[in-house]
Amino acid sequence: MKTFLSKIVSLSLVAFLIYIGTPAMQAAGAATMILTPQSQSVEIGDTFEVTIDINANAESIDTVRAYVTFSADVLQATDVSLGSLFSRVSPGSSINNTSGEISMGGFTLDDPVDGSGVFATMTFQAIAEGQADISVLSSSKMISAGEEKINPSSVGSASVDVGAALEEIEEGAAYL
Repeated sequence: MKTFLSKIVSLSLVAFLIYIGTPAMQAAGAATMILTPQSQSVEIGDTFEVTIDINANAESIDTVRAYVTFSADVLQATDVSLGSLFSRVSPGSSINNTSGEISMGGFTLDDPVDGSGVFATMTFQAIAEGQADISVLSSSKMISAGEEKINPSSVGSASVDVGAALEEIEEGAAYL
């Protein structure tokens, strides 16, 4: 009997430790956030745009915060502007060209967004030759009435191949 009781206590203790040691799962939905285009080639000095596209996937989204990183040694972010899906820019939206980070937030006080479209447009300038990566971080948020609705495994990235700028040839000039 004593052995049986000690086994019950031991099993209960193990079950309790497993229960308190398991982190709470973050609620997630079906909404996605991707970058468009997913790849492109530009030359040093070129200015180009990448959009942050969202798809609510039948969720009703009222607030979005996109956290994006980019290769600051190859690209410089010059602007980020809210698309037409959300009517208001959230405080704290910023560009940091030293660390290669963009934070863009938007929300609506009107009807929630339940479709898809452009959340924001980021404008970059190519400043050096090389391969640049632009990525939406899984910590980005898509919220409905205070509840997280983004599928963190469905955030996107893009790559930019920056080549040397081509020299213009004057009309009538020839290479020898």
